[in-house]
Amino acid sequence: SEMCIRDSIGIAVQFARNQLQKMKETYLDLDASLTQIAVVSGRTRDQMWDMIGTYNEMAQRLGATTSQVVESSKLYFQQGRSQSEVMELVEQTTILATISELDFADATNYLTAAINGFKLEADDASNITDIWANLAAKAAVDTNELAVAISKVASIAKSAGADIETTSAFLTKMIETTREAPENLGTALKTIIARFQELKDST
Repeated sequence: SEMCIRDSIGIAVQFARNQLQKMKETYLDLDASLTQIAVVSGRTRDQMWDMIGTYNEMAQRLGATTSQVVESSKLYFQQGRSQSEVMELVEQTTILATISELDFADATNYLTAAINGFKLEADDASNITDIWANLAAKAAVDTNELAVAISKVASIAKSAGADIETTSAFLTKMIETTREAPENLGTALKTIIARFQELKDST
């Protein structure tokens, strides 16, 4: 029994050491990301650490980790976006990552592609996630498939006069019907639109 107690204490001490090591690594990762944000946003490191409570609250509310939220925030700050834009975009990225099982870097990239391609504002981000979630709920299509497909065609669809809702609905039907890879279907739609524009310009 004394050996059992010693073993239990040893296991508890090792567990505590592992947890402390993880906490230290998390702190160092957060500090590195917050320092990078400070550099690109013109803020100080201390000002960024003052925001950690806001990041943590958002992460808990949306079922993410603080590190994921901070990392997404860093990517949006690097795009030159304002604080309010970043917080809106990070919230929608977190929702998109959660409902689509995309990692945060990919969710950030796909949401950015949709916003930039269709020349939308940061406060349109919630509309984008709503459109994709609603279409995915009604069809045999995953949200991440829509996000991938849209990233291939957004800019040319906008230049042809299509909006994100119509383009997303069209791609949903294409994905559901063919079950082809979404990147291939997005590229195919891009080619079709480009061809129509060529024909229109030549007439």
